[in-house]
Amino acid sequence: MKIEKIGKRGVFFTFGEGDSPFEFSTSVYLINAKEKVFLCDTHTGPKSMDIIKEYISANGWSSKELIVFNSHSDWDHVWGNCAFGGVTIIGHEKTKNRMRERGSYDLERLRRFRNGEVELMLPNLTFAESIEFEEEGIEFVYAPGHTVDSSICIDNEDSVIFAGDLIEYPLPLLNHYDLQGYLQSLEAIRDRSAEVILSAHSGIVSKELLGNSIDYIRDLIDSGIEMSADERDEEWQDSHFYNVKNIMFQRYVDAVKQLMGDKFDHKHFIKEFWNSVDPEYNNTDMESTYFHNTDYKTLEAAIKSCMAKLCDKQ
Repeated sequence: MKIEKIGKRGVFFTFGEGDSPFEFSTSVYLINAKEKVFLCDTHTGPKSMDIIKEYISANGWSSKELIVFNSHSDWDHVWGNCAFGGVTIIGHEKTKNRMRERGSYDLERLRRFRNGEVELMLPNLTFAESIEFEEEGIEFVYAPGHTVDSSICIDNEDSVIFAGDLIEYPLPLLNHYDLQGYLQSLEAIRDRSAEVILSAHSGIVSKELLGNSIDYIRDLIDSGIEMSADERDEEWQDSHFYNVKNIMFQRYVDAVKQLMGDKFDHKHFIKEFWNSVDPEYNNTDMESTYFHNTDYKTLEAAIKSCMAKLCDKQ
């Protein structure tokens, strides 16, 4: 566990190896504002949040109202919500919808990463574009890109932005296909000229990393899968080829959702799809492995085949 003071009123908690069953470092951000305390993201379960509660108590902030913010709906940012019964949990309206759609499936397939007894707790205060606590100097702004529901927290008093997973090393991770929207979100972060930008997985963001992220999305818009990767290091290539596959796959998921409407079930859809690639597939724990190990052409062919069969049924 690494704890860093940020500005006059922020505290950046980074959970690493040994702090939870999760394999990668992930950070949450706590802001001691005037009348309220804001917590950005809640990691992988209530045991992680015991550390945050103890910190709040030890510093005499318990008398202030606690408000939780989910930067997006991915499991490693929301599973600790259940540690804070009765508090306001803020998220974009799409965050609530996405958690409702796939939350139980993620709890099943990633159960080994639960840090404590996890019960899904959805945002109870949602917004479309932004929500501001003017007297506290805090605002939450919709910034899609990493996911369709991504948002950021801006501390105007300290000039700090908590960007969730929008900026990561070595490349942005694309779990949505709207690249123009992602570019606009990154450019908006850049144009804010905050003194500090925080990433949930990559710590304090340098201007170079932000600039490289913007350039990468621009290049991807221009070149797509043909973007040159031969001279890049292995980590960069792994991230890039994951992205180009995932852009294609997420477009497919949305197309299926539009075709099926209310009949769409995320868990059933995922199982059926991977069964079409490998009839032996029956373990949700293996989804990430299958995705990483399936090459672009094989994935593309499977998507086209499944889409054709689905269209025939409609």
